[in-house]
Amino acid sequence: SLILENTSHKGVDIVFETSGSTETILIASQIIRKAGKFVLLSITGGGKANIDLDRIVLGEIEIIGSVSGMGYFEEAIRMLEDKIIDLGDFVTHTFGLNDILKAFKYERERIEGAIKIVISQ
Repeated sequence: SLILENTSHKGVDIVFETSGSTETILIASQIIRKAGKFVLLSITGGGKANIDLDRIVLGEIEIIGSVSGMGYFEEAIRMLEDKIIDLGDFVTHTFGLNDILKAFKYERERIEGAIKIVISQ
């Protein structure tokens, strides 16, 4: 994966999974470094994610589940503001508030390959 390639195959310190997609949960579980943290902030609606539990145990990866975010949302925002993490590669489209309905349509219908959309002022 791109993340593993850019971290010398060591992975990242912490992953915040917010989509609830079982496919994304599986991918996210594979990019965490040894002794890293996997924070699950979403629900799957009953879906079951098939992750490699041996990798979790042998890698001493901490799994944290939370509905409230336990302050991680604020930490993630701080990391974005401090440019510790860059979402530029993940964001496919940006819309202003005046185009919010168009933004939702792009996301829902995956117009022009829309994946993650930012709505800004």
